[in-house]
Amino acid sequence: MGVWPIRATLVQLLQLPLACPVALERNGVVKLERFVPYLDSVLTEGGPIQAIHDFDDYGLTEKNGGRVVEFTTGARIFLKYVGAYPDGGAANERGQTGPVLSPVAAPNITISQGSIQVREFIDYLIAALINGGDPEIKKVSYTPPPTEHRPMAIRVDFYSTATTWLLMMHLLRPGQNPQKDNEYAHVERV
Repeated sequence: MGVWPIRATLVQLLQLPLACPVALERNGVVKLERFVPYLDSVLTEGGPIQAIHDFDDYGLTEKNGGRVVEFTTGARIFLKYVGAYPDGGAANERGQTGPVLSPVAAPNITISQGSIQVREFIDYLIAALINGGDPEIKKVSYTPPPTEHRPMAIRVDFYSTATTWLLMMHLLRPGQNPQKDNEYAHVERV
């Protein structure tokens, strides 16, 4: 596949095969140590969210980082981080701020018939990222509907022009374990 230019557009990224995030991570990723603590501060336990774990807790060290959200139902969502440098490269990553995003209503994650809708969790997380008040975040959005070659994801755009994606790597119902055959599967309920 070769090395993608750092300034790939979202359309280019979403048209790549599912292996693309791994290739992107090796060829020009923002170090996520600035975003991950923010994510951890807004993604908290409570309500139907029972626990939040690191990928390392599941032996997924080869996946370059992520969080596992465990629900009271036993379902789990594995969020994989993928980042892209801002225009001009890593030197422009820090310090660019703008107006803090206006707070939005935080939707509830409801348990119905022992499961939750994945889209409710996505909407909840988008609201949490917006309402957290980080002055570096310009926009938080859900990517277009998933396809065979495009996973479910949340896109976070920064004033520096950097971008971070939170990919729904595994959407697991109670009793399921993360495996290659369920990576990036399109599941509506877990």
